[in-house]
Amino acid sequence: MRRRLILLPLMGALILGMGCRTRMLRRDAIEPIESRMALEQLVESRVINDAVEEACRRAIAAHPEAELDMDHIWAAAIDATDPNLPLFGHWHGNELVYPASAIKTVFMVHVYQRVVDGDLRLSRRVRRLLRDMIRVSSNIATQDIVDLLTGTTNGPRIDQPAAYAAWVSRRNATNRLMRTCGFSRMNANQKTWDELPAEDSVELQFLGADHPMGYANGNRLTAVENAQLLWLIDQDLIVSPRACAHMRRLLHRGGDEDAYGDERIRIGKGVPPEAEVWSKAGSTDRWFHDAATVALPDGRRLVLTVYTDMPWREGLDREAVLATWATEMMNLVR
Repeated sequence: MRRRLILLPLMGALILGMGCRTRMLRRDAIEPIESRMALEQLVESRVINDAVEEACRRAIAAHPEAELDMDHIWAAAIDATDPNLPLFGHWHGNELVYPASAIKTVFMVHVYQRVVDGDLRLSRRVRRLLRDMIRVSSNIATQDIVDLLTGTTNGPRIDQPAAYAAWVSRRNATNRLMRTCGFSRMNANQKTWDELPAEDSVELQFLGADHPMGYANGNRLTAVENAQLLWLIDQDLIVSPRACAHMRRLLHRGGDEDAYGDERIRIGKGVPPEAEVWSKAGSTDRWFHDAATVALPDGRRLVLTVYTDMPWREGLDREAVLATWATEMMNLVR
């Protein structure tokens, strides 16, 4: 009996603490329309457009072994050094590309929006799933997150039209949120997979026919929208400032090469070691991407996104190509 009396207050305090964390996230909540209005303040700069294009050309020239060309690289940059005049530029940055694991940042934002809306509790399980999805890029954790966000689960094909339409509608919940926040192009309604789902599954049914970009209804993202989303998180302009702080902690790469999920890769390898980096990469045997916010020692603050259609080959250091692009961006955007 004494043990029970001791444990009950402890459990109550723990539950109360979780409730306080959720209430803190809700404070100063940012409405989606406010995020959309913030995006409208971004000013496209010819100077940054030229810098992004030139960085792409230099990275390709520096790595002829990659056999990469200007038609298979998509990039964007935001100069956020002056918060009152954020400037951006891009190369093919409005074209939709299969983002691989870069899409996980979008699902992370949706999780925190649901928490702020009071529809989801930031429980220990949810926090673990977020950490595994963002820090170590677990596809299994991402699948659980998508189920949690949309109320859908995998199963056999759904041949009844009304039932399938209802399933699809639930699965598009993240897209609906992002549209209200001002992201009109992206498609974020698919799980990420280590292996494709079974042929007779509703997941493969929903992916649709095979497609040169990776299934007809596969996830899609543009380099510009990826950069814009990171910029909103960096500037406390989406969900809530406290939620943005949580998301930045998940995205932060401290540079510990021995800690999986903390090491700096791709863009992070191309910036000075003293810089702060918040990033989420994505890759497959074909695609190789990275998106990062970089705070440089000289006070500059840049958001950089680079996508490539650069298939893996033995002996090819794809990381070096993206690191070179990032280094060139540091030199060109001043």
